[in-house]
Amino acid sequence: MFSRAIDWMAARPRLLLGLSLVLVLIVAVTGSRIVKPRQVQLFPGFGPATQSDFDDYFQASADFLEGEDPYRIAAIQNLARLAVSPEALQNPLQAMQAIQSLKGLGSYLYPPFTAWLLSPLTLLEYEWAVGVYQVISFAALGLFFFYIYKLHRRSSDTDGPFLLALFFTLLLLFLFLEGNAANGNIGFFLILLTGVGLFWVFQGGTTLAVAGGVLLGLAAVMKITPA
Repeated sequence: MFSRAIDWMAARPRLLLGLSLVLVLIVAVTGSRIVKPRQVQLFPGFGPATQSDFDDYFQASADFLEGEDPYRIAAIQNLARLAVSPEALQNPLQAMQAIQSLKGLGSYLYPPFTAWLLSPLTLLEYEWAVGVYQVISFAALGLFFFYIYKLHRRSSDTDGPFLLALFFTLLLLFLFLEGNAANGNIGFFLILLTGVGLFWVFQGGTTLAVAGGVLLGLAAVMKITPA
């Protein structure tokens, strides 16, 4: 019976396409929730949290453009110095100021490349910036789906099996996609870069393998947390 149900669905590509688009639409609606006023926490776990991961990217990009340090390294060093000196006991106000300077600490943990890449968005108001970011993010996800569809068409003239696999993939990964969109994470860009990059590395010639390595390298320097 299960096999018959699968065959029945595979024979209806328009239905599968429609269901897949509904899932993507729900994810997109979820992603629109991050268009809210920003709040920066004192440091992780204390105070009001930022609304999304994009908040952290946006603030870090603004910090870099203004010549400030989003990692708050100087503030950490200053607090560490006060912690082992008698100044904190003699001047509690100075200690409080040192703690306040940690505001936003730990909110941005990615390499500077990601903040630099998104820095043009800081020229816009936050609501416009997050809107442009989400559109580009979903475009990256759509481009990845289109790419694997073109690969499928190289070996098949029917869309049913591909759309069936796409629908169940979206269904199984729905919570991941929804959470990624709701937080404004860079995950959709990473899916495009790593998906295409891996295919080029293992399926293409030397030129494509090098290009694939470049894409994987870009994904790494966008996401990897610096020591």
